[in-house]
Amino acid sequence: MRPTRIVRRGRSADPTSSALPATGQGKLTDKCKPWLSAFCTAYQRREITVLRVSVGILYLWFGVLKFIPALSPAEDIATVVMSIMTFDAVPAEVTAPLLALMEVLIGIGLVTGRLLRLTLVTFFVHMAGVFVTLAIVPGAVWSHPLVPTLEGQYIIKNLVLVAACLSVAAAAVRGSRTAGVPEVQETALAAGIPAGLDTALDGNCPTCSGPYTASEARPAPTPPEPALAAPSLPVGSTARD
Repeated sequence: MRPTRIVRRGRSADPTSSALPATGQGKLTDKCKPWLSAFCTAYQRREITVLRVSVGILYLWFGVLKFIPALSPAEDIATVVMSIMTFDAVPAEVTAPLLALMEVLIGIGLVTGRLLRLTLVTFFVHMAGVFVTLAIVPGAVWSHPLVPTLEGQYIIKNLVLVAACLSVAAAAVRGSRTAGVPEVQETALAAGIPAGLDTALDGNCPTCSGPYTASEARPAPTPPEPALAAPSLPVGSTARD
């Protein structure tokens, strides 16, 4: 007796077929993929700008608060640390306005992108002073070992701002290094392609250190040498003759 093969309506008769019908979630994901891809591509071009402006807004915001007495939660600890670091050379009533002015200027520089290098140097100097607080006044920032107080948490979260500005600084250095470089070559440098391997991308001369100039034509590939033809023998003659 031959085995009976059961075929269900609406499904493949091939028992090896495991294709499942698309669900509603799958259809929604497929529809969102082009939008997500476009968003990721657009954001990737502007991610450094987003980081820079975000940190700048925070500095502007918190810097303005320091101009108003008793409004910033970090005012007291900042005044104490500044007095210790300057050996009481800066009066307490001057410390808050100075810090506020520094943070506002850093915020303006980051938001606008003007004098970015000077702004980043000032930012890292300010961050160094902020993190020194963890060692200068440990009683105010640590309740137990590795257990920060509210002021300590306020300081430690600045690690995120430091990481963001490190990315901004790295992009600024990379941008100055690739200034005047063709776009394709800049893309290769950003991708981390070592020098010498991006010849096909940037048009560099393989025997010199720089790219071809605009007036120079890229040399055409050398054609292969023709094969030597075997000497012809007269008709009717042999190699022995």
